[in-house]
Amino acid sequence: MRWPALVLAVLLPALVATAGCAGPRPPAPDLAAEVSVGRSGGVAGLRDLLRVRPDGVAVQVGGRAGRLGPERLAELRARLADPALRDEAAAVARRGDEGRCSDLVTRSLSVGTFAMSVTEACGDERPPRTPVFDAALALLGDASAGRFDEPLRPGDVPRVTLRTEQGVAGGRDPFVVTADPDGVLTLVRPGAADRHLRLDAEARDALALTGSALLGQAPTACPGSAGAAVGVVGPDGRRVSGTPCAFGPRTVDAIAVHRALTEPFDLV
Repeated sequence: MRWPALVLAVLLPALVATAGCAGPRPPAPDLAAEVSVGRSGGVAGLRDLLRVRPDGVAVQVGGRAGRLGPERLAELRARLADPALRDEAAAVARRGDEGRCSDLVTRSLSVGTFAMSVTEACGDERPPRTPVFDAALALLGDASAGRFDEPLRPGDVPRVTLRTEQGVAGGRDPFVVTADPDGVLTLVRPGAADRHLRLDAEARDALALTGSALLGQAPTACPGSAGAAVGVVGPDGRRVSGTPCAFGPRTVDAIAVHRALTEPFDLV
């Protein structure tokens, strides 16, 4: 998926900031934590992000969802547990950003408190070799492109209600879009009849998985609070809401929820 420049500016520091300031050897990845891999940058402004839960459920943020097979998941864990990955992260962090060209593609890996990003070589530069990092990302290449080993199973997708709301700030037309647990979208606008659409099952499930992840992120105050607000109500009634940037490392997830709710109505 290609994201606007604003999304890149917000997301990239949140996803990989710890990689640039890592110590001599970063902490080992937590194998019980979510795995996030992504690509960003390039002339066209790439922004691909895949999140993999410990149970193998994988979600393209802004795309589709499925499962990694047990063999692939076991191999991924083996790569993450390889001590050489920490050495590679330390070597990349020491490389720094001096002399870096513009419009290069950066690949990123984040697992718990471990974060690492590798930007492609600039000119004649010879960056550190990262075979373990490369192998880990290669294992997730198919899933990052929306090709999963297995379909989702019953119980994988939480039944959540999602909402995005835009006020009148900046002369914009106000609206509210909600998605119920069955994927029915409802658009409410002042002075107009309500509109309803239904997402297909794949889009519904990916949206629910992306939105439910926001329940674990407490919103905070952030610049640009006049934009649209995104909200989630979980199966247990727990709820969170805030502007996308208020969700910190989940900013791109909140933006994806907003886009998934508004694009079917041509509101973006």
